[in-house]
Amino acid sequence: LVSFRGEIIQYLKKFEFDHHSMTQSVIVRHGNQTIVYVKGSPEAVSKRCIAMSLPPNFEAKARQSARDGIYQLAMASSKFSSNKPISDITREDIEKDLTFSGFINYQNSMKDDTPAVIRELRDGGISCAMITGDNVLTGIYIAKKAGLIDPSKPVIIANRICDHSIEWVNASDDRSENPPDISSLRDFSRDTSLSMTGEVWNYLLKCDPIAALEYAKYTQVFGRTTPDDKVSIVSTFVE
Repeated sequence: LVSFRGEIIQYLKKFEFDHHSMTQSVIVRHGNQTIVYVKGSPEAVSKRCIAMSLPPNFEAKARQSARDGIYQLAMASSKFSSNKPISDITREDIEKDLTFSGFINYQNSMKDDTPAVIRELRDGGISCAMITGDNVLTGIYIAKKAGLIDPSKPVIIANRICDHSIEWVNASDDRSENPPDISSLRDFSRDTSLSMTGEVWNYLLKCDPIAALEYAKYTQVFGRTTPDDKVSIVSTFVE
């Protein structure tokens, strides 16, 4: 039990953050109401919301915030109406048919010495890349600040899988891009930076491991990766 503005709120059940669903949820009793609250990545929460509750510019707003270096959580809720005992309720029972509530935006400041450390590593002949669970666009923003990515270069993202093929987009405005030619990635990387999502990494790893390794050599930011994705990316380079 907790007290908020003189009212008692009782926590009935909580599901911790899950790296696969990209969500965290809780069931609370507030007065006569039992309510479900869910938070998580914008793309994960939107899939669990009633479409009519989402603003028409939801995806554009979320991606622009990430592009501006903002770490963003989406919030949603619903009235709890299951006849199951609370002890039997699963995450899947409550993380659906939600009403979008809004975004929580925050920023983490990069350590002042980060760019100097990256420079020192590169001067020592060590290739550097970022692997993050955050939105790939937020990763690109930080990578530019840290000196991992040249801010003057365009950035192409292997963004997601659509109809069994990779969607390539420009990081600045999401316009479609042609896929880089694997045979000339070295030349491509001189003028353009490459980034990739965990979704695309897993697809390549399963469907075309050789292409996965070649793209990985020139990828400077891996975004929206799970802990398992991070292990597989690092392991690929070690092997």
